[in-house]
Amino acid sequence: DRATLFNLLIGLDGYTIATGILNSNLNGDNIVSIPLDIDDPIELVYIQHEKTSLSKMGERFIEYLVEEVQFNN
Repeated sequence: DRATLFNLLIGLDGYTIATGILNSNLNGDNIVSIPLDIDDPIELVYIQHEKTSLSKMGERFIEYLVEEVQFNN
């Protein structure tokens, strides 16, 4: 989970590649985000069970991603 990952990153001076959002008010100043300078795309996907529906919040989140994330097709 997120807390375990942060503890490992801080304790081991590690790093991870992720698409999450960081907020120093929530996470403190020990974790920083550094954008990758690469040409390779990062794929964002979500998996949904065929017998379930997204909540309104889930639908809005996907809409937000589509609006805000740059797609280079």
